[in-house]
Amino acid sequence: ADVKDQQLYLHLGVIDDIDETYVNGHFVGFEGAFPPHFITAYSASRIYNLPAEYLNPGGDNVVAVRVYDAELAGGIVSGRPGLYIKKDALIPDVSLAGTWKLTAGDNPDWKDETFDDHDWKDAIVPEYWETQGLKGYDGYGWYRRTFRVKPALSGESLIMMMGRIDDLDEVYVNGVQIGSTGRMHGNGGKNRISDEWSEMRAYTIPPDVVRFGQSNTVAVRVYDGWLHGGIYDGPIGIVTRGHYK
Repeated sequence: ADVKDQQLYLHLGVIDDIDETYVNGHFVGFEGAFPPHFITAYSASRIYNLPAEYLNPGGDNVVAVRVYDAELAGGIVSGRPGLYIKKDALIPDVSLAGTWKLTAGDNPDWKDETFDDHDWKDAIVPEYWETQGLKGYDGYGWYRRTFRVKPALSGESLIMMMGRIDDLDEVYVNGVQIGSTGRMHGNGGKNRISDEWSEMRAYTIPPDVVRFGQSNTVAVRVYDGWLHGGIYDGPIGIVTRGHYK
């Protein structure tokens, strides 16, 4: 219970070859791919973000790890498995971590604040979208949620933190694009991907875009080219420029 407000990660060390990991029954991460489309991840360190929504503060919590081994040694083979706090984590002035709306596919209308997303999936952010009902999916997807910013921040320069996204993204606030990483062609064009998945997203919000003290909408267009996908690591939220620096 004493770490419930911290940014937490589950470290499982190295697993030979493939794993799917669950906390209290919630899918929190994976490496590699199970047969019949086997991809080994025997040397990868398993470090999985742990959303606060999945934990039972002050009570019992259960970790379950499904493992597949192809040959020779197998299982959780090295490391220091445990629950870790990211002590240098930036805590947003307006947190946007938690439940968002998510859907597969691509439609430019989904950026508009008036769009009705009630029939989209509920998804925890940050988490890979494979753990949110899109297992095995590569391609386009969109996230949406509403938020409010206190009037006390109206004189500040604000930055939207979207953590890390696998692979490419465009971020819109109230229908206005405020930033992007990588370039998405759409309409069947081939997207080029390098190391965008590892880049921290921090986009300045134009001062005339946010309605202080009222409802606002953020929409995130994502393209995933292979294996993992989605908004998978924090911080997620709005910070003042001074706080960000």
